[in-house]
Amino acid sequence: MPQPDPAARPTSAGKPAYAGPPLRDWQRAALDEWSDSGHRGIIESVTGSGKTLVGVAAAGRAVEAGHRAVVVVSGSEEQHRWSQALQAALPGHRVAMAGLGKATAAADVLVGTAASVAAARVGRAGDTPTTVIVDDVHSYGPGTYAKALAEHHLWRLGLTSALERTDDLVESVLVPYFGTIIPGCDYARAVADGFLPKIRLVQVEVQLTDDEAGKLHKLEAEIEHVTDMLVGSYGAPDPHDSGFEPFVRSLAAGRYTAAQYAKKYFNAVAAHTALLAECQAKLDLVRAIPAVLPTNSQAILFTDRAASAGQIARVLEEGGLTTATSGVGSAKPDRDAIAAGLREGAVRALVESRALDESLTVPRARLGVFLSSARSTGQIVQRMGRLIRPDADQPIVFLVAIVRGTPEDPAQGSAGTHLRQLWHIAERAARTDETRAIDVLRRMLWPDEPAAPVPVAQRSAAAPAMATDSIGVQQVSHPQPVQTADHASTAPPIGAASTQDTGDMVLSDDLIGELRAQGGIATADELGDLIGLTDPDDILSAVTAAADHGRLDFSPIDGAGEMILLSADAGGTPAQRRDAAAAVAEWAVHSDDPIDEFHSLVGRLGSLRIAPHRLIQIAAFLRGTTPTALL
Repeated sequence: MPQPDPAARPTSAGKPAYAGPPLRDWQRAALDEWSDSGHRGIIESVTGSGKTLVGVAAAGRAVEAGHRAVVVVSGSEEQHRWSQALQAALPGHRVAMAGLGKATAAADVLVGTAASVAAARVGRAGDTPTTVIVDDVHSYGPGTYAKALAEHHLWRLGLTSALERTDDLVESVLVPYFGTIIPGCDYARAVADGFLPKIRLVQVEVQLTDDEAGKLHKLEAEIEHVTDMLVGSYGAPDPHDSGFEPFVRSLAAGRYTAAQYAKKYFNAVAAHTALLAECQAKLDLVRAIPAVLPTNSQAILFTDRAASAGQIARVLEEGGLTTATSGVGSAKPDRDAIAAGLREGAVRALVESRALDESLTVPRARLGVFLSSARSTGQIVQRMGRLIRPDADQPIVFLVAIVRGTPEDPAQGSAGTHLRQLWHIAERAARTDETRAIDVLRRMLWPDEPAAPVPVAQRSAAAPAMATDSIGVQQVSHPQPVQTADHASTAPPIGAASTQDTGDMVLSDDLIGELRAQGGIATADELGDLIGLTDPDDILSAVTAAADHGRLDFSPIDGAGEMILLSADAGGTPAQRRDAAAAVAEWAVHSDDPIDEFHSLVGRLGSLRIAPHRLIQIAAFLRGTTPTALL
């Protein structure tokens, strides 16, 4: 049996290790769960919440146990940051940086990129047990990264803001290697506990031109047709299933007709995404950003495709804002120049496509702009982490641009779920359309600038009027669906709010807009989620304000905070609507067989205009199931 090489093993094992800042409750709990899981797992915690300190403390536990620890990072800046944190928290233990031409064999902790760590071959001789700690593990890629994740590492820890990728490597590589996924700290907790700041949010709802809308409809028809062929003829799973895209990708890599349909699908989806990200209304918003971005501040803009990123960067450059794009294909000298420009403030804006380059830090970033919708909650968390930081001395503002009546619209599906991450931690938030967006954005970025009065105008679904709240932030009601910017809706105007209306009336405008979008009947919790209200008192205030103005009636459910809300648009008298809301509440919650009693309920509602399918959806929502399961 070969004898261990004394020069290759650490000599400080057994010494007290971690001497850094006290760990937060969530950090201790996550580390304990990692230990209980055999010192293997992936801790998922948002950027800025203290993930690095968790990794440092884990390295301390490793060297106490006689291990050498290897920390894998994405770039040189992270390598220096981690090295400094380890040296400060592990006094008396040797910390070295791999790939710098210095001796590292005797180090207790080695920090390096995947390539430099793989070249160091730490622990491969089997003389000393080793622990591997990987920062931003969701950035894993095959090749040298795979070599760094060697099987001989006994303890394994992955750190990530959100364990999400567009391929199947999480399920096929990362979880099998690291083990269990351990919950850490989300944004709601980080903000509530005070170690991350609240943000400001501007949600801008834009419209397509006639030409853009026509192209979009053709692309949607093509996607639907090709999807039907892939599912019906080539065995693809349901398009809503997580396995659909990997299956189609595997078809595209093959031959014959199946591959042709798979490629058609991806081409059509890419064109659909590009059209939404690069529509005229969004590019007009981008064009206005250089004029409102505060001096000495930076912006990060998020889109989905590299081609879109290039187009957006050109628009910003035309406005005088020095801009760079990130991407895995960048040559190292170019990438180093971009990193230096961002660090020194010479580069004012960075445009990122779907794969974020988290090794490029944007230290003065105050504005984040979402030009393509997040595909998931994990993706939006990763984007948020590029800006939100504990040491921010100015408010961080997010502008989210959404094309109404498309999959980006929260009223259309999952996009609203992802956006709740932003709404829940916003100290100030506003909804508006493209005509007012820049004025609202300026007030968010420049809070001390006096707000100009906003005239009250009759508002239609195409151009909602804005109300001014008590802190000068402009907000609008959620608009009714419209087809294009060229043909405004002729729907009757929603009752206008006066400029003296504050808080509750602004929220009630949003509430009524969403209530109408949901067919005129909904639960309070449903609407609260859609408009970003989580405090029951705020929801009750908005409901009461709307009821006082005759815009809705409601009935509590068993005297609890949940309520059934019914729009005045349903017809009838207020008393009839209140009785109807009470009947729906009783049926939805207490009926032994809601389907069997459904026709009886519809009869009790009489001539009130209530969509039957919404009743089924509400009953399913309140019972914690799905309409399909209920039926």
